[in-house]
Amino acid sequence: MRILIIGTLQWEMYTPALANGFKALCHDVETIDERDCFVHNSVFNKIVNKIVSKYHVGGRIASYNKEIINKVKEFRPELVFLYSCYSVFPSTVKRIKELGVIVFNYNNDDPFSKALNTWGYRYFHSIIPLAHVNLVYRKKNFADYKRVGAKRIELLLPYYIEKNNYYDSSVSDSEPIAFVGHYENDGRDLFIKALLDAGLPVKVYGGDLWRKAPYYNQIKMIIKKGMRGPDYNKKLNECKIALVFLSKLNNDTYTRRCFEIPATKTLMMCEYTDDMNELFPSDECAVYFHTKEELVEKCKALLNNPSEIERIAQNGFERLKVIGGSEIDRCHQIVELYNNYKA
Repeated sequence: MRILIIGTLQWEMYTPALANGFKALCHDVETIDERDCFVHNSVFNKIVNKIVSKYHVGGRIASYNKEIINKVKEFRPELVFLYSCYSVFPSTVKRIKELGVIVFNYNNDDPFSKALNTWGYRYFHSIIPLAHVNLVYRKKNFADYKRVGAKRIELLLPYYIEKNNYYDSSVSDSEPIAFVGHYENDGRDLFIKALLDAGLPVKVYGGDLWRKAPYYNQIKMIIKKGMRGPDYNKKLNECKIALVFLSKLNNDTYTRRCFEIPATKTLMMCEYTDDMNELFPSDECAVYFHTKEELVEKCKALLNNPSEIERIAQNGFERLKVIGGSEIDRCHQIVELYNNYKA
């Protein structure tokens, strides 16, 4: 199948991951980078780019949409996959459909979050009722998409990337408890402080963003630089317990890290949600907490019982194989949805 994916190529875990996943399944894939909208190499252009990226206005946006139509005519894809496309005009989607191409629309963020710049999402909201299939990251968005006219809505969970997130038996479990991730103002610093106050060996690998945390001064001694790429995978492999905090900005009930951690055969300690408990059953494939007191209590108990850590981590690793969590698993799902839609 010929597949054209449109989205930013800047971050490996997004558009490039699915492009590589489809290629691994032997599909013919081409991409268009949303960064083509931007201009470079001067202070003035940086200002222009900020306006373009926030409000999606200007001549380069129009040129970008024209490029999409030309590419569709040239490549003749059977499926156009829009990955978090904020600069694609509704008229462009209509034209793609007129050319006989099926359009799937996806966004890994919550495009209806109250914290978002609604004006900057106007094109995305307008293409929802036009797409043949809308794929959503979280169940909460089914109602949101339906409200604005989506015809068919399917769930597409996050994923880990097989070549980047994996178990490395050569790495020892030298890190008792760690959170490897960014700061968000949702109280996660208070949970970290509670672990630290309880005398538990915890570290945070998230970099300078954590300076914004209200309790930064009390926890700054255990804040380390952020991790990406091979360092990120190695750090997860080193953890006995890897923490997961869920984004309140995006109304998350799971996140990409929930698949990356079990892939490294590390025990996942996560904020409780029904969705997470369904994916990774409590105390069998992961451990959950509701309060900072419960987090402290469970971390203490686990560190005193290494065999229990090993058991749950192994079960989580095996569970991931059962439910399917890689980018290739997600591409399998998308192809199946395409075939079902055609049928």
